[in-house]
Amino acid sequence: MAHRALICCALVCATGAARADSAGANHVEEITATSKTWPLTVDIHPMIGTEPKGSGHNLIAFGLGGELLWKGRIGGFAAVLGSEGSPEVTSSTEKAFPDRISVPFGFAARPFAYNVKPNDTRWVSRFLQGIDVQLGISVEHIRTSDDSVTTAGLHLGLGFEVPVYGGPRQGGLSLRFQARGVFTPSVDLESNKSVHEPAGSGQLYAGVAFYP
Repeated sequence: MAHRALICCALVCATGAARADSAGANHVEEITATSKTWPLTVDIHPMIGTEPKGSGHNLIAFGLGGELLWKGRIGGFAAVLGSEGSPEVTSSTEKAFPDRISVPFGFAARPFAYNVKPNDTRWVSRFLQGIDVQLGISVEHIRTSDDSVTTAGLHLGLGFEVPVYGGPRQGGLSLRFQARGVFTPSVDLESNKSVHEPAGSGQLYAGVAFYP
């Protein structure tokens, strides 16, 4: 009877140790699954794209942006963006387009991230965490080789990310696609007002987003 009791005790102890090891392994996995900056998420995204102007004019746009969010949900953004103007016109009544240097900053949120559970690493969940809205101010430097104006206006942004590996919570890399609208007072440059920047402009970007 004594040896049976010892065997039963050994089995109970072994089972308890196995469960403890399993729980510890899961705990370690949960800790190591988060990014280095968690509960803050930091992402840096270089981008290139276009600024459509109508009448067949599509200016080259490019830039670098970043976001700092609490648990990948809400926080702020800042970016340095630019587009290359076009001096070419197709008629005597058409005006040329200036170069643009933009510094937008403000509020950023990822509303669908609230619906994703902390340990949910499915691809669709990581995709939902990358749907992004921005609202802020944009300082706009509008220029040609001979003239320039600096003004400010409203920045609106909408973007989404396609996960390549990892995600905002785990750290990783995504493909980023973003649309941006900027609304400022209209600007005319040069003494003859031959260069014009309208009050509203839009830009489309594609790039990569890196989460350390």
